[in-house]
Parts: sequence; C-alpha cells; structure tokens
Amino acid sequence: MPRQWVNYDEDGDPIWVAQWLASLGAFFGAFALLGALEKAPELQKQISRLQDHVTKAEAFNKLIRREIDQYSWITRMPETDRQNSFVRLDREIDEAKIFAEDARVCRDLLRILRETVPASR
Repeated sequence: MPRQWVNYDEDGDPIWVAQWLASLGAFFGAFALLGALEKAPELQKQISRLQDHVTKAEAFNKLIRREIDQYSWITRMPETDRQNSFVRLDREIDEAKIFAEDARVCRDLLRILRETVPASR
C-alpha cells in the first residue's frame, strides 16, 4: 500500500488506508471463518458416510468374488463338505460389514448356487 493513501479524521490525525483495509478484511474474514467452521461438522459427516460406502462396496465385491470362486470348488466336493462350505459362506455373509441390500444379493446368489450344485457325484 502506498504511504500516500491516507485520510484525516476531524482532529486532523492521519488514518492510513492500509490499516483501515486490514481491519475491514479481518472483520469480514472472521465471519467467513465462523461460517466455514459451522459447516465443518457437516462436511466431516459427509466424508465419513462416503468412506463408509466405499468400505462396504469393497467388502461386497470381495464377498461376491469369494462366493463365485467357491462355486468351482464346491461342485467337486463330496456332499458333506459341500454343506459345510455353504454354511461357511452363509456365516461370511453374516459377518461381512455390507449393506442389507448387498447381503440379500449374496444370499440369493448362495441360494442359487445351492440349487444348481448336483446332489451327488
């Protein structure tokens, strides 16, 4: 700021424009900061929800891949081992941290696998 930017009050004392602008900027900056801090918890909640969705989507993809991979193994197993494998997969669905809709999809896939595997070899 040039030193020539100066105003004078009623008594003739100088008021520097730079100081006046800095004070004005600090005043409005304080309100902007308060507004941003007020929105911070909402942003944290949204970020947390998005991370939760990503985590659940990754868990769902891993679980689906595991079920599909198990299908080829299950078809070659004896009957008693097949039932144990289905029980194990069913338990994995229960323990997975996924959305309820995704768990339903996994259960439907598991039901279809049970119905398509031949009863005896």
